[in-house]
Amino acid sequence: MQTYGRSTLEIAEDNLLELVSPVFNISRGDAQRLCIHRRELGSDFRKAGQVLLDAWEGTREQIESVNKLLLAKRLCILKNCN
Repeated sequence: MQTYGRSTLEIAEDNLLELVSPVFNISRGDAQRLCIHRRELGSDFRKAGQVLLDAWEGTREQIESVNKLLLAKRLCILKNCN
């Protein structure tokens, strides 16, 4: 990820927005075409990110939490866990 001289707070805010975005195992169109059930990956991390977003003040602890949660969500998606 390119930072282009942005502050850690700006990067954490972008990470938080990525964290609360749902990720699905297949696109909607492919699921309909192939008759496959669509499910969200990493939903627990998204819900934890939503709690952080609702209470966001940009403290150092929140920034660290966002970065750890996003990393965990990415690993979960790579492993295709639920």
